[in-house]
Order: sequence, then structure tokens, then C-alpha cells
Amino acid sequence: MSAQDIIVMKNGNEIQAVVQEVGVDVVKYKKYDNLDGPIYIKLKSEVFMIKYATGSKDVFSEARTPSLTVMQQRTTVNQQRSLSNGLTDSQQEQPVLKYMLGQRISPNGSEKSPFLAGFLSFLIPGVGQFYNGDVGGGFLFLGSRLV
Repeated sequence: MSAQDIIVMKNGNEIQAVVQEVGVDVVKYKKYDNLDGPIYIKLKSEVFMIKYATGSKDVFSEARTPSLTVMQQRTTVNQQRSLSNGLTDSQQEQPVLKYMLGQRISPNGSEKSPFLAGFLSFLIPGVGQFYNGDVGGGFLFLGSRLV
């Protein structure tokens, strides 16, 4: 019989298993008490650690950073988009973020206080939108409250 591995889940449960494969997003294993049975799969995001029978451990962190290959592919795609639009690297498009009603907002933030906008909306629904310059949204929320 094979040696036993222990899969420790983030919720604290422990699974006695024989780990078959640790993939990018999943862990495949067989239950230790049924090695001839089916292969089970757990999401890697739910697994805290695997203690192997050899004594070694794999601990899985919360945040996964994209691999260098993925980042290079994203950069290449962005450069291709810029070139197809006739833009040089220094003229790359800035992301356009929009409110619900289509108003442009700055991706760098605003000088207006989000706390004050929320407090104003708490007092009178729609006033926070007016404060932020979203007149259409302000009338929408104010009108829905008055009806």
C-alpha cells in the first residue's frame, strides 16, 4: 500500500489521501482508505497545505501572481492594440471608467470625499451623486425615493 499524505483544507478539515497531482488550480487525490476508488479533485484555492508522507510540505498562499509568460503575453497584446490604433507607446490608451449613466471618471481617483458622498446619500438618496457630479444618477436616485 502507498504511504499516506494529508491534505489540510483552509476550513481546518484534514483529508487522508494519496496525492496524484498538484495542478495550477486543482489538487487530484485518492482517498487513503480506498486507493482503488475514484480520483477526487479539490480546488487549490480551498487547500491550505499538503503534508506528504516523505515529510515535506506544500503550503499554498492566497494570492497568485501571474507568471512571467502571462504578463509578457498581456504586454504584447496591449502593444498590438496600440499599433493597430496608430498609437505609439507613449500615447497608449488610458482606461476609460464610467459611472452607471455613462459619465467619465478619473482612474486616478477624485479630490472629492467618498465618505461625504456616502453620508449625503444616506441623508437624502441622490445627493451624494450630485456632489460627485453625476447629475443624472442623482435625479434617478432622488426621483425613485420621492415616488
